[in-house]
Amino acid sequence: MTQSTATDANAGAGAKPDFVLFVVSSYSVSRRRIEQLRATVCDHAGTEADLIRLDTNGPDLLTALDDRVAQGYRAIRVQPLGLPLSDSLLNWLPGVLAHWRESRSASVQILLGSDQAAQQAGWGEFLGAMLDEPATPIEEDTEPSLGKPGWTNVPDFRYHLLVCTGPRCQIHGSNPLLQQLQANCRSQGVYKDCLITRAGCMFPCNQGPLVAVYPQGGWYRLADTQAVEDFVREVLVAGEECTRLRVHQTETPTPNSKPDYRESTIESIDIN
Repeated sequence: MTQSTATDANAGAGAKPDFVLFVVSSYSVSRRRIEQLRATVCDHAGTEADLIRLDTNGPDLLTALDDRVAQGYRAIRVQPLGLPLSDSLLNWLPGVLAHWRESRSASVQILLGSDQAAQQAGWGEFLGAMLDEPATPIEEDTEPSLGKPGWTNVPDFRYHLLVCTGPRCQIHGSNPLLQQLQANCRSQGVYKDCLITRAGCMFPCNQGPLVAVYPQGGWYRLADTQAVEDFVREVLVAGEECTRLRVHQTETPTPNSKPDYRESTIESIDIN
């Protein structure tokens, strides 16, 4: 690209694009819901547009940009978008709200609003206002980068901790779990030995808050600060099993064997 072409392509924050690429990060949203959202935003964008997901199946961001350039577009606006809510959460909300109402015996009327992402009304104004906002041009002096240098290498660790941060675990008290776990690992001297990773739904939501430890394969319910402290001391520091907190143990497969997923080995525990 010549300097003059680059200058034309980056004509300024107020330049009107000839294509808008909406991007969403919603790994738990179904394909049907994404297609609904794509149709809506394309109808109201005011120019040629498409929508892609940044974190699941479909074209990646760079390929999508390559494709639009090949189609002749020269002023492309990449627009982050934070909707919609996932199908599973929409299906889950009525029941969990009813559970709350019953368990609290509260004299409260609970109203569940409609799914705004499925509504047509208001989208034209919403997207129009968004696209009227100045966009930041990617200038010639913007340094090309694929991220931090550390993103290339596997970190050094002994334990890989998967911490469920999904919304269903949150209603069972997982909100502070990640911070408590990090703090206890630091205070007990094993923080540098652990790769602590946020996870979405790990499935046995009603047994949460959950932490899975690999390569040992134990899944633990850490319901309070004391449980977190005991887990770090006994499992990560002392290398013990801590069966009173463990709700599941993953079997180590033998070479050339295939695990049998037909029956769950997750134990039933009382979470009340």
